[in-house]
Amino acid sequence: MPTPQHPHRLLFVGASNIVMQRDVLILKHLAERGFAVHLCLWDREGAGNPDAVRWATERRLIQANSIPDYARQAAQWGSDLKPDLVYFSSFLLFPWTIGIKKRCGAKLLFNYHDFPLFTTSYKIARKLRMPWLRKLLFHLLKPLENHFLRHTDGVTGTPLVESEMARIERNTTNLEVLINAPLLNTEPVEGAHWEKVKDLRYVIYSGAMGGPNGLELMLQGFAKLAKQPAFADLHFILAGKMDNVDAATMERLMAATGVAQRIHYLGWLPYAELLPILQGAKLGYALYDPNYGRNQFLAEGTLRKPYTYMPYGVPTLTNTHLCDVVVREGAGAYVAYDVDAITQKSMELLTQPELLEEMGQRGRMATQERYNWEIESQKIDRVMARMELEQ
Repeated sequence: MPTPQHPHRLLFVGASNIVMQRDVLILKHLAERGFAVHLCLWDREGAGNPDAVRWATERRLIQANSIPDYARQAAQWGSDLKPDLVYFSSFLLFPWTIGIKKRCGAKLLFNYHDFPLFTTSYKIARKLRMPWLRKLLFHLLKPLENHFLRHTDGVTGTPLVESEMARIERNTTNLEVLINAPLLNTEPVEGAHWEKVKDLRYVIYSGAMGGPNGLELMLQGFAKLAKQPAFADLHFILAGKMDNVDAATMERLMAATGVAQRIHYLGWLPYAELLPILQGAKLGYALYDPNYGRNQFLAEGTLRKPYTYMPYGVPTLTNTHLCDVVVREGAGAYVAYDVDAITQKSMELLTQPELLEEMGQRGRMATQERYNWEIESQKIDRVMARMELEQ
């Protein structure tokens, strides 16, 4: 039950191994404003981020064999808890989180990811006073072919298109979306990997290896680039965990380039150790394989790239509208999803250091002025203000 110290309850839904520092800042912000934070974590390789646990009123680890199994248990706990707000840390949980929200009776659904389906639709719909036009826009903007919209809600079995999207059309004030922006003022740590690369001239890819992220295409493009006389000293830094690719495949792909000695796979790095490496990069890649289609699940990692690169002045080369913020802010450029096109565009940019410097500076300025925690935290306060009005 609510108390004077905690007039509201938040149910946090997520896996114990993916509670990020961004989540911690959001939980801290809500806890300081009177929320009792209840962590409902799927027990996966650990008990949860200790910084998140610090702000929790209660933590429960769920033993489950699958996401649906976890969702059912979380929904049962939530129905007893009756939270005001449900927050989910990964968009992979979206279909099941809707079901959990229904079972809990929570008024609001909350997530920090900047998905075009939500942000575009909400921004437009909130400003429209003509219901018929708002409805038409929703039907035009909804990418019904997206994989997750074909799912049921994971708990009640209701198709998402028929239930949640219909409800969203009726009420456009019950979801606040935070961009997946750099929410941390993290101090860089110059670790062992930084010592290895600090004197190199390099381009970078930071993110999961494999899947839709264009790893093989980037390696092929770098191989062509590295064999040009003007780029005989250029290196390629890869930072991130292997996803849909094993170590043997990674070695084979690197060896096939013929310049494997200039490709450095660093593996996953703590954010603080990644920062100085980002700051030294001449160019960053954010690709999305169009053969995967408009799949919001798989696109999640690509959406993060601009907010990883821009704060540290890394110009971004992308082929997808998912990263259009870098082009809109003048902090990067588009390129076709093609080896020759990527090679040519990389050459064009890398031979214009003044242009790269300008792009990097625009990215830093955009982060300082628009994409930061101070601005994003105001959205949380708007959620709370709406809750107070509803009560």
